[in-house]
Amino acid sequence: MDISGISVERGSIDATLLGLKGAEKTMKEALRVVCDAAAKKMETWAKENHPWQNRTGNAEQKLHGEGYWENDTNLTCAVMHCVDYGVWLELAHAKRFAVLEDAIESHKDELLAQYKKIVGD
Repeated sequence: MDISGISVERGSIDATLLGLKGAEKTMKEALRVVCDAAAKKMETWAKENHPWQNRTGNAEQKLHGEGYWENDTNLTCAVMHCVDYGVWLELAHAKRFAVLEDAIESHKDELLAQYKKIVGD
Protein backbone atom coordinates (compact mmCIF):
# COMPACT_ATOMS: atom_id res chain seq x y z
CA MET A 1 0.00 0.00 0.00
CA ASP A 2 1.38 3.42 -0.95
CA ILE A 3 -0.35 6.57 0.31
CA SER A 4 1.27 9.98 -0.14
CA GLY A 5 4.75 8.54 -0.33
CA ILE A 6 4.31 6.24 2.67
CA SER A 7 4.79 2.59 1.91
CA VAL A 8 3.39 -0.04 4.27
CA GLU A 9 3.58 -3.76 3.73
CA ARG A 10 0.41 -5.79 4.30
CA GLY A 11 2.27 -8.12 6.68
CA SER A 12 3.27 -5.25 8.97
CA ILE A 13 -0.35 -4.07 9.19
CA ASP A 14 -1.47 -7.58 10.12
CA ALA A 15 1.28 -7.86 12.74
CA THR A 16 0.30 -4.50 14.21
CA LEU A 17 -3.37 -5.46 14.39
CA LEU A 18 -2.46 -8.78 15.99
CA GLY A 19 -0.30 -6.94 18.53
CA LEU A 20 -3.18 -4.59 19.35
CA LYS A 21 -5.48 -7.55 19.95
CA GLY A 22 -2.90 -9.02 22.32
CA ALA A 23 -2.60 -5.69 24.14
CA GLU A 24 -6.38 -5.49 24.50
CA LYS A 25 -6.49 -8.99 25.96
CA THR A 26 -3.68 -8.14 28.41
CA MET A 27 -5.40 -4.90 29.45
CA LYS A 28 -8.73 -6.64 29.99
CA GLU A 29 -7.08 -9.27 32.17
CA ALA A 30 -5.29 -6.57 34.18
CA LEU A 31 -8.61 -4.78 34.71
CA ARG A 32 -10.25 -8.02 35.87
CA VAL A 33 -7.43 -8.71 38.32
CA VAL A 34 -7.66 -5.19 39.78
CA CYS A 35 -11.43 -5.50 40.01
CA ASP A 36 -11.24 -8.91 41.67
CA ALA A 37 -8.68 -7.66 44.21
CA ALA A 38 -10.91 -4.68 45.06
CA ALA A 39 -13.93 -6.96 45.43
CA LYS A 40 -11.99 -9.22 47.82
CA LYS A 41 -11.02 -6.14 49.88
CA MET A 42 -14.69 -5.12 49.97
CA GLU A 43 -15.61 -8.63 51.12
CA THR A 44 -13.04 -8.50 53.92
CA TRP A 45 -14.19 -5.03 54.97
CA ALA A 46 -17.84 -6.16 55.06
CA LYS A 47 -16.94 -9.22 57.15
CA GLU A 48 -15.06 -7.05 59.64
CA ASN A 49 -17.56 -4.17 59.80
CA HIS A 50 -21.05 -5.63 59.48
CA PRO A 51 -23.52 -4.11 61.96
CA TRP A 52 -25.43 -7.26 62.86
CA GLN A 53 -24.75 -9.65 65.72
CA ASN A 54 -23.62 -13.06 64.44
CA ARG A 55 -25.90 -15.90 65.47
CA THR A 56 -24.92 -18.74 63.16
CA GLY A 57 -22.08 -16.90 61.40
CA ASN A 58 -23.50 -17.85 57.99
CA ALA A 59 -24.24 -14.30 56.84
CA GLU A 60 -20.68 -13.21 57.58
CA GLN A 61 -19.02 -16.34 56.20
CA LYS A 62 -21.00 -16.19 52.98
CA LEU A 63 -20.23 -12.59 52.06
CA HIS A 64 -18.45 -12.83 48.72
CA GLY A 65 -16.49 -10.42 46.51
CA GLU A 66 -15.58 -11.10 42.91
CA GLY A 67 -14.49 -9.26 39.76
CA TYR A 68 -15.44 -10.69 36.39
CA TRP A 69 -16.29 -9.82 32.80
CA GLU A 70 -20.02 -10.31 32.16
CA ASN A 71 -19.36 -10.03 28.42
CA ASP A 72 -16.85 -8.29 26.13
CA THR A 73 -17.72 -4.81 27.38
CA ASN A 74 -19.08 -5.08 30.95
CA LEU A 75 -16.69 -5.60 33.85
CA THR A 76 -18.37 -6.21 37.21
CA CYS A 77 -16.82 -5.64 40.61
CA ALA A 78 -19.28 -7.15 43.07
CA VAL A 79 -19.63 -7.79 46.76
CA MET A 80 -22.72 -9.78 47.70
CA HIS A 81 -24.56 -11.87 50.23
CA CYS A 82 -24.74 -15.57 49.44
CA VAL A 83 -27.44 -16.33 52.01
CA ASP A 84 -31.10 -16.13 51.07
CA TYR A 85 -31.85 -13.57 53.79
CA GLY A 86 -29.05 -11.20 52.72
CA VAL A 87 -31.58 -9.00 50.92
CA TRP A 88 -33.34 -8.47 54.26
CA LEU A 89 -30.11 -7.50 55.97
CA GLU A 90 -29.57 -4.86 53.29
CA LEU A 91 -33.08 -3.49 52.82
CA ALA A 92 -35.29 -4.23 55.84
CA HIS A 93 -35.36 -2.50 59.23
CA ALA A 94 -34.55 0.92 57.71
CA LYS A 95 -31.28 -0.61 56.38
CA ARG A 96 -29.97 -0.85 59.95
CA PHE A 97 -28.06 -4.06 59.12
CA ALA A 98 -26.83 -3.04 55.64
CA VAL A 99 -23.12 -3.37 54.95
CA LEU A 100 -22.58 -3.74 51.19
CA GLU A 101 -23.03 -0.10 50.19
CA ASP A 102 -20.54 1.02 52.86
CA ALA A 103 -18.08 -1.67 51.75
CA ILE A 104 -18.27 -0.37 48.17
CA GLU A 105 -17.98 3.26 49.25
CA SER A 106 -14.91 2.49 51.35
CA HIS A 107 -13.01 1.09 48.34
CA LYS A 108 -14.36 2.84 45.24
CA ASP A 109 -11.72 5.60 45.13
CA GLU A 110 -8.88 3.08 45.29
CA LEU A 111 -10.52 0.97 42.57
CA LEU A 112 -10.97 3.97 40.28
CA ALA A 113 -7.35 5.05 40.84
CA GLN A 114 -6.12 1.57 39.87
CA TYR A 115 -8.41 1.58 36.82
CA LYS A 116 -6.97 4.92 35.68
CA LYS A 117 -3.41 3.61 36.06
CA ILE A 118 -4.24 0.91 33.54
CA VAL A 119 -6.37 2.80 31.00
CA GLY A 120 -5.37 6.40 31.65
CA ASP A 121 -7.56 9.35 32.58
